[in-house]
Amino acid sequence: MKILLETANRTSKGYLSLCEVLKRRYSDIEFACFSSDIDTTKIFEGCENPSFSIYDPFNEANLIFDHQSNMTLIKEFEAFTGVTIWKMIAADRLIGWNDHVGNYQTYIDAKLRRDHEYVIAKVASEIRGISRMFNDFEPDIFIPSQQMGTITLLILEGMCK
Repeated sequence: MKILLETANRTSKGYLSLCEVLKRRYSDIEFACFSSDIDTTKIFEGCENPSFSIYDPFNEANLIFDHQSNMTLIKEFEAFTGVTIWKMIAADRLIGWNDHVGNYQTYIDAKLRRDHEYVIAKVASEIRGISRMFNDFEPDIFIPSQQMGTITLLILEGMCK
């Protein structure tokens, strides 16, 4: 059995404890983790029992500025999941939110958030990275972080369908 974990600052230690208990009970279990903040995966790096594969699906290497290939990927993802990217972008607290709305700080420069090419490339980048991770690890169980309001949430939901 393979379990993939999405970690965050508040969940890492709890997930590590859960995995230790599961490993004692099921010796053949495998674990992998990822996070939008790669620093939160550091707690899993030195673990031997259980050991973890650590993924970075948000790596800038996935950010490709070929508009046509990005649009093809996005359209295939929309057809596969039934979710439009505009719904994802509007729900995203990093891209879709305005500076004057809500409690969240926007981490993407306002000029980039208004750049159609950049937003398309960013969405395609996340689809690309998450798809590679799921295809590489092939998890049986996925345990997401809670309340992570970005496009990642809808991409992960689509991958799990």
